[in-house]
Amino acid sequence: MNTPISRKQFLGSTAAAVIVAGMKAQGNVLGANDRVRICTVGFNGRGSSHIKAFTSMKGDAEVAGLCDVDANVLARGGKQVADAQDSKPPQLFRDLRQACAAKDIDAITVATPNHWHSLAAILAMQGGKDVYVEKPMSHNIFEGRQVVAAAAKYNKKIGRAHV
Repeated sequence: MNTPISRKQFLGSTAAAVIVAGMKAQGNVLGANDRVRICTVGFNGRGSSHIKAFTSMKGDAEVAGLCDVDANVLARGGKQVADAQDSKPPQLFRDLRQACAAKDIDAITVATPNHWHSLAAILAMQGGKDVYVEKPMSHNIFEGRQVVAAAAKYNKKIGRAHV
């Protein structure tokens, strides 16, 4: 019997599948056993479903990093991820710039407050990461165009919620 899932669960699972499939198709997967190593930025709310979706993808994805400015949220999230996946605990970042610069992270999901979406996406692409951004991707057309321009400049993929 199929159990209905919520919109939040569906979007989280879809985001995970899109990122993993896209990275594998590009041949950008650098992790052991062809796993995509993900860092979720902002996970005290919507980002928690990103983490659940990725930790359920045994072998395909690894939550290799978490980023949040709140040290308590970060510590709690690190413990939850370590318990949920059979690998080393994720790297914990309080500074978005450090997460974006980390060489052992393949992609970043952005679930921060909305006013950070565009900047976080651009910083991630500058750091060589593909990005999934929760909606809205930007506050205005100018910001959205800057994200698209960064994707073209750095040859990176952007995924975002469509529902």
